[in-house]
Amino acid sequence: MKPVFVQVIPRVVARDVNAAVEFYETNLGFQTTLHLEDFAILKRDSIEMHVGLLEHDPLNNNIHCRVDVRGVAELHERCRALGIVHPNDSLSMKPWHRLEFSVLDPDRNLITFAEVVAARTA
Repeated sequence: MKPVFVQVIPRVVARDVNAAVEFYETNLGFQTTLHLEDFAILKRDSIEMHVGLLEHDPLNNNIHCRVDVRGVAELHERCRALGIVHPNDSLSMKPWHRLEFSVLDPDRNLITFAEVVAARTA
């Protein structure tokens, strides 16, 4: 049987797992399904995210994940009102037919939210 990829679950890192859980619950509406001292699993809709204790300098963090959503403009407005939209990546249409923006969590994990927009034909 040929292998089939079923799901991607991003793992972000945190200096303080409790603070990371609070950020994702409060700002992005995730719910925690498992919360240990050094690891947590959060879910929202069909998305699952894992948060693990940081093992390196957060200034050198280059973790980035993309989450496809429906209603990205509304999510952007909520995140903008909360002051968590990345200042260099506000809502914009990309050449790859996605309307997207990013947030940078307290541990410098870059989370991009994107919505596929049908390509216009001439």
